[in-house]
Amino acid sequence: MRQFLIINIALSLPFLITAQTKTAGTLSDSTLSNDTVRLQEVVVKAPTLKTIMEVDGNLTTIKDTELSKLATTYEVMRFIPGLIVSGESVEVAGVGAPEIYIDKKKVRDSNEIKLLSPERIKSIKVIDSPGAKYGGDVRAVILITTYRKPGEGLAVSERLTLGYGDYFEPSNQLSLNYRSGNLDMFASANYSHSATKHTNSVSTELFTPSGSLQSENSTRSKSHSDRWEGKIGFNLSPAADHLFGAYYQGILQKNSGNTGSGIFNNLMNGISMSAASYRGDASSRSPRHRVNAFYAGKWGEWDCDINFDFLLRYSKSQRESHYMYTDKEISLYSQRSENRNRLFAGKIDMSRKLGGGTIYMGTEITNTGILSDFLNYEEIIPSNTTNMNESNMGIYIEYSRKIGIISLYGGIRYEYTWAKYRETQGEGTAVRRDYHELIPSLSVRIPWKEVTLRLSYSRMYNKPIYAWLTNRINYVNPNLYEAGNMYLKPAYFNFYNISCKYRWLMLSLRYGYITGKVMTATIPYPDNPDIILDYKINSSIPLKQFSAVATITPGFIGTIYYPVFSAMIFPQDYRIDFCGKPKRFINPMGKIDFNNLFKFSKSFNATLNFSWSSGGDVEAGHLNGNWRLDAGITKTLGHHWNVQLNVEDIFNTSGTLNATTYTSQSITEGEWVSSNRTLRLTVTYQFNVRRSRYKASVAGESEMERL
Repeated sequence: MRQFLIINIALSLPFLITAQTKTAGTLSDSTLSNDTVRLQEVVVKAPTLKTIMEVDGNLTTIKDTELSKLATTYEVMRFIPGLIVSGESVEVAGVGAPEIYIDKKKVRDSNEIKLLSPERIKSIKVIDSPGAKYGGDVRAVILITTYRKPGEGLAVSERLTLGYGDYFEPSNQLSLNYRSGNLDMFASANYSHSATKHTNSVSTELFTPSGSLQSENSTRSKSHSDRWEGKIGFNLSPAADHLFGAYYQGILQKNSGNTGSGIFNNLMNGISMSAASYRGDASSRSPRHRVNAFYAGKWGEWDCDINFDFLLRYSKSQRESHYMYTDKEISLYSQRSENRNRLFAGKIDMSRKLGGGTIYMGTEITNTGILSDFLNYEEIIPSNTTNMNESNMGIYIEYSRKIGIISLYGGIRYEYTWAKYRETQGEGTAVRRDYHELIPSLSVRIPWKEVTLRLSYSRMYNKPIYAWLTNRINYVNPNLYEAGNMYLKPAYFNFYNISCKYRWLMLSLRYGYITGKVMTATIPYPDNPDIILDYKINSSIPLKQFSAVATITPGFIGTIYYPVFSAMIFPQDYRIDFCGKPKRFINPMGKIDFNNLFKFSKSFNATLNFSWSSGGDVEAGHLNGNWRLDAGITKTLGHHWNVQLNVEDIFNTSGTLNATTYTSQSITEGEWVSSNRTLRLTVTYQFNVRRSRYKASVAGESEMERL
């Protein structure tokens, strides 16, 4: 199936007011000022959720606010400045998907966020222009910080979710933590089942010197997935300034019962050349093993974090498709693939006070190995073996300092990459690459009375994912093949950002200049010109992206209702040469988010969230608009039980995607339909729950994403 980029970006910013009977100073750039009423010498103050625009990002305090009483961390993040959350998908407005950390540990699985109780969250920080510390290919970062609940002994958390959309989808998560003195031991076991069905209708038209070659296909498919995960580890603090630990994690992902059926038609100049009905099935099995170890300590004036990661992943998949043509001829396509991935990563971060500010420095190394075997039994497309080996080294230094009211934060990172890719397809191909990259970043924060202004610049680059760094042919259907490109190079990004906050209003303007963006090109398949081949290339034309985001948060209206409203627009400027003529893509995409929290009592609340997006251009294509409405209620029962009922996409209005994309010689028009309406009942039991003190930051996070 062709891949399309879907931008679904939004922003939300929360501010909550509760009552307390003591006075406190007001931060000049807190989200909302504190209102004070004097009644017979008693001061009743309504403390708000504080969102502070720091020099490197926006920090929102969660502890002891109304957000800490929500059912899940995903619900909390809906009300965080700069974030949009849809289900378990998190985006940073105008930027894209972020890396998420919990207590310096990189989140690799949504279960880590599911298991985190909101009442344990101290703060959430959103960084839309990451510095040199996070690497050249990290576009945004979310830092979640928790606090430790005092107590010894055994802690238990059990979470059962029963969902129903297209099918019944249960999941269960059990977490155990035992604390004695300075020793923490923890373990968890998780299981989840998911199932979906889709209907797709896609037409690709390729313009060649001999005429128009068109591939039409209409398919229906369903998929089932089961996931088992186990984790066990410890951490120990032998002294106040030293902490170390390790964990092992095993995951098994199994996809079975994946079936599809449909109709394909191949036309030349509008005349059908071959048509077939299709039915097939596919299955896969993917176990993964991971070991992480860390040390965090203080040596004199230096704070030090050291992390090591080792990952092994093996996957095996099979596919079989049967085609019956209009002339009653029957053909079979079957394939098998096996992949063995290995990753080793090490990371050292150090910091100390210096010259009235703070200096940060560190290094990171990764080594990745991939061995992939592909076999097509009928030899319709070539079988091959791919061997990839890539090593990366990064060194960075950053410095932050406050001069008067102005805060400065800047740094530079040097990265060296050595890569070698080999394939046995045809006569065999070997490619050797060396990259030397300098990645600077700079941010300036200027507060003035109740206004805070932040200016930032960051340079980034994106190495292609490994699935694209191969010339292997992927069989989509009898009329359409896909391939990557061993010769792809990184894409480079330059981002300029201006953010301003005044009381309950936040504005953000962002401009991005992107060169070498990976795009799709289309040509006739060399061995059979009646078949269309899609493959990847680096665009020779720069892509210019813009975004403007405004968020309004008046705080609580009365004592019950708390709204958050965001409006966004995302223009771009991009062009391609389409059939010898220039074609521009400049239509902007707009978006509105309206999130609402209703607090009926200390133990009972409800949410109602509305999202709308217009149609608009995204890179070399156009997407349709859609809207959705989500609702949920949460009830806390005593100190241990929590019950949540959610309905996602109540009117089932966001499940249809219409997209049109262009290459220099082709047009693809498609409609993808699925049901997003889902009812979920979640019951949580917690006994003596506390967060583990495991605080490793993960090494090699960008490499894991590319795998």
